Amino acid sequence: MVLDREQWAVNALEGAGFWVPVLNYTEPARLLPGWDPYQVVGVQSHLVPVEPLLAQRGIPCSEQGVGVARVEKGRP
Repeated sequence: MVLDREQWAVNALEGAGFWVPVLNYTEPARLLPGWDPYQVVGVQSHLVPVEPLLAQRGIPCSEQGVGVARVEKGRP
């Protein structure tokens, strides 16, 4: 969670503008067998959205579980 939640601080201190999706090592292990990304894995808890990464890897997910604590236009 530290790598995900503290990216805003690095961006603020360094003037950077990157947002890197970070998955805990248990999340891919739960996603690969086909477990639900929102109800079981909890990907909506990430500050930086991981849905684009999952879609790139062919893991189906929808916007239904998008939480309120997401990066919007480069700001938490």
